[in-house]
Amino acid sequence: MLKSSEPSKSKKSFFSEWLEKLQQESWQLELLISGLALFGIWESRRTIRNFSYYLDTNTVPPFDFYGEIFISILWAGWGIFMVNLLIHIIIRGLWIGAIGLRYVSGDIDFNELNYSEVFTKFFNRRIGSFDDYIERLEKLSSVLFSFTFLLFFMFFSFMFFNIVYVAVISISGSIFNVEGTQPPLVFILFTFIYYGLGLLVLIDFFTLGGFKRVKDKSFSVVYLWIYRFYTTISLSFIYRPLLLNFVDNRYTRTLFFLALPYVLILLFGFRLSSFERYSFIPSFHGDERYPQLVDKYSVNWNNYDDLRLEHNLTYSDSEIPIKKTRIRTASLNRYEIAEESGKIFLKYRISDSRLLSRQNPDFSIFKKTGFIHRIFSKKKVNDPEIERLIKEEVAAIRGMQKVLRGRTSSLDSAEQVLIQEDLYRYQSLTEDDIPDLRNEIEAKYSGLRKEFINSKMVLAQEAIMKNYELQIDSTSYIDSLSCYFYTHPNMHEQGLLCHFPTQVLSKGQHMIYLKKYVNRDECTDNCPYIEKYIPFRKI
Repeated sequence: MLKSSEPSKSKKSFFSEWLEKLQQESWQLELLISGLALFGIWESRRTIRNFSYYLDTNTVPPFDFYGEIFISILWAGWGIFMVNLLIHIIIRGLWIGAIGLRYVSGDIDFNELNYSEVFTKFFNRRIGSFDDYIERLEKLSSVLFSFTFLLFFMFFSFMFFNIVYVAVISISGSIFNVEGTQPPLVFILFTFIYYGLGLLVLIDFFTLGGFKRVKDKSFSVVYLWIYRFYTTISLSFIYRPLLLNFVDNRYTRTLFFLALPYVLILLFGFRLSSFERYSFIPSFHGDERYPQLVDKYSVNWNNYDDLRLEHNLTYSDSEIPIKKTRIRTASLNRYEIAEESGKIFLKYRISDSRLLSRQNPDFSIFKKTGFIHRIFSKKKVNDPEIERLIKEEVAAIRGMQKVLRGRTSSLDSAEQVLIQEDLYRYQSLTEDDIPDLRNEIEAKYSGLRKEFINSKMVLAQEAIMKNYELQIDSTSYIDSLSCYFYTHPNMHEQGLLCHFPTQVLSKGQHMIYLKKYVNRDECTDNCPYIEKYIPFRKI
């Protein structure tokens, strides 16, 4: 037995020696990885912005909330990598410079400096030898490098933890056709249990295993299964050895406890901080108490298609990534209008669906809202009237064929009703006339379906427009609008593009006043409303 264990010990000893040697030379890999990572991180800014744009244009409540959290975490991770790796390169460069200086100058000779006894003792106590200083730089840079990737994996674990929750809720809601705005009790219970037990694991994480130190065997067995479940779904088992090795040392453990305030500073410190320079000019960002009055006395580029395009093109000509902003309520095509008509885009808010459903309970919607999975559910809603016309068409064709084939006795009641008017004509025809009659019936019902869809489109536009009031210079223009469904190219906002006449307007300044009723509680009439002013010039 002793002989068989010797090769294993020798192999382990060789591996340990190899690791010791690699550890001494790891600074080269650190610099290489830090340099490549910094370049990739700097170039990833536009990718994160594009991903943020994708989430803004494709998510609906409540998933937009998780999307915003996800983007915030991405930016915090971007900041962690950028700051930490930049500091790491600086410290590692200082370390290399100190080693080069040691080759030339050796150790620090305090006698040669001829300082007073007080300062000599102070520097000896705080600095010590030059080799100690180099060792501290080496230690700090190595720990900072590993700390950076530990923070990254911790962030990744947190994101994956939330992604699993969103995936479970989304897929379950899609399979069982659950509306996201009215979650059933089982979803609320699942959320409470999932995040409640997850909070216990998080507390255990920040207390460095507080629950793992409980000696009660029953508690340890139960908590072990909870811990294993959350470490699996969060993928934290990937970096667990790195974490345990990081917190078992007093020096690195202190750095670990600084992680939380450090991340909070990046999340809520730098990203929520700004400088203000114009104290007598109101803000365009919507943080004023009455933003509609700011619009009334301002030319806000986000209220006009031409000025918004000019703004984005200005940024695209520079190295600054374009940060598009959503249209809030409406957007006018131009600030200066020379044509005989103007165009205004009226944005359809996501919450409008609930208000319109209450106001028009008999209207069959075009599409479902919320998360849609193509395998388990359909985005398109089958209209009952269309389904009825399709069934009538099939029954009318089947009844016609039975009559022409001499099987009148086999007609059911529905078929008899549908072909009653044409029964005499069918009896005088033969089976050779079936193709022509089939085309005739198909054309008839195709026209009926088209007529119904046309009326449905009109009703949908009327239902949306009932929640709007539009005035120009205190004169109502709501009856003069000609509107069409429209997807705005800014951030794919959905809504109506409405044309309004401007022939009677004099040259000069004019004001559009828009009033829009919004969803609140269970209101149908006398709902709360938002106001918007958009000034423009007729030239």
